[in-house]
Amino acid sequence: MFKKTAWALVFVVVASVASVTSMAGIDPVFAATSVASPVVQVISYTDVYGKYPLALWWGSASVISSDGVLLTNNHVVDDGAWRLATAFNVCVTQVVGQKPVCDYTASLIQRDETLDLALLKIDPTDIHGNRVDFAMFPVLAIDYDYVPKTQDDVVATGYPWIGAETITETKGIIG
Repeated sequence: MFKKTAWALVFVVVASVASVTSMAGIDPVFAATSVASPVVQVISYTDVYGKYPLALWWGSASVISSDGVLLTNNHVVDDGAWRLATAFNVCVTQVVGQKPVCDYTASLIQRDETLDLALLKIDPTDIHGNRVDFAMFPVLAIDYDYVPKTQDDVVATGYPWIGAETITETKGIIG
């Protein structure tokens, strides 16, 4: 399934993207298309008795291809209590400091519980019935030749559980 490695989590995600995307038949394009962030918020839902949507979880995802494929964590799509999400909202922060706008939906493509990774694809129509212009989503630039080293600077961009009202950025150093 996913390529397994003993490197830091950042490297596991980077190394796994090629395996995950090829397994799902996706040709990823890893080139940033604008200065906007390729990170989006994902809110997952399940049906209760087929009538009532129940929010399971939310988390971050990265746009990894120009046709709207998202890389996220399996725990965003599966709450660990045998409840797999059946629907997903994709939210984009348009202004830092403000809540993200949830105009998009997505579908689950593939997931791996062991590596805690999942692939979603943004649906071709938004919640207003308009066709989605995938070109508006910047794509995460991934350098497959990069090997993380101790003391490398890193930046984690996303929507944390606490403070998920807007996108945040945390800087650190690989230890």
